Amino acid sequence: MTSWGRLGSQEHPPRMAHAGASPSAMTHQSFLDLLKKQFPRFPPHLPAQVESIYHSLQRLRQGLQEHHRQVSARPGAQV
Repeated sequence: MTSWGRLGSQEHPPRMAHAGASPSAMTHQSFLDLLKKQFPRFPPHLPAQVESIYHSLQRLRQGLQEHHRQVSARPGAQV
């Protein structure tokens, strides 16, 4: 870290340990709990943003799954 509290160009942020769970397997609530534990000055608006992102990613994943089903159901489709 630099004297200004920001990462220098050659530095990397500390990694967040998630107790062996893959990030995709975590619920948005467990992710928020992890953030609260690792960052004591947790902004109060962050839970709503994380939940919004989580639901957007869920819709995206469902859309991709539906697209994959439609493409694989086409005659002669190669997946």
